[in-house]
Amino acid sequence: MVITGASSGLGKVMTLKFAKDGYTVCAIARSKEKLNDLASQVPGQLFAYSADVGDVNQVKETFAKIFTEHKRIDVLINNASVFNICSFFEEEISNIDRLIDTNLKGTMFCTHAVLKSMVEQKGGYVINIASVAGTHGTPQTAIYSASKYGVVGFSDVIGQEVKEFGVHVCAICPGGIDTPLWNESNPYPGITEDLIDPEELADLVGFVLDKPTLYKKLIMFPMSEWH
Repeated sequence: MVITGASSGLGKVMTLKFAKDGYTVCAIARSKEKLNDLASQVPGQLFAYSADVGDVNQVKETFAKIFTEHKRIDVLINNASVFNICSFFEEEISNIDRLIDTNLKGTMFCTHAVLKSMVEQKGGYVINIASVAGTHGTPQTAIYSASKYGVVGFSDVIGQEVKEFGVHVCAICPGGIDTPLWNESNPYPGITEDLIDPEELADLVGFVLDKPTLYKKLIMFPMSEWH
């Protein structure tokens, strides 16, 4: 199993959960220090790979190393994501590249790195952590929403392309999750007590992986939201 954005928030929760559940987890994030700390918590099951998923060369090098060291990849969870809240007319133009590179291109780069091998081995699972912002536009998230709409559409297309080979693709579209994503710079617009527990979402991912049913797209959000 490969999990991107593994060093914090939902990614960290999923990484520790699946490693403790017995998966061999290859954790990818930019922070080598945080990854090494995670790996030390579940030795022999959790392996650290520092990379920026928005950099295609780093992605290629990292996945080549993973294949060399672990031979195959059965599950890819594309979780790496960046976010900000701002009216588009006030946005820094540099944020277009920053969010699209990580959220959309990073998902595509990592998926491209594993998909052919999954097709050849006649099985695998790609789970893309998208967002309700990829199903329903929300004000002040124009770039983020565009990136997540792209992830949802990308998931739909590749899911059709690889289904006949036993490869499943699922887009999970959560609303607000109780992670450090929400802070003074990015205040949650709803009721913070209603935010989704990341443990609950990690359990949902585990449920999807454990069932023979193909889950194409799952949408969930706190009670104080509606999408």
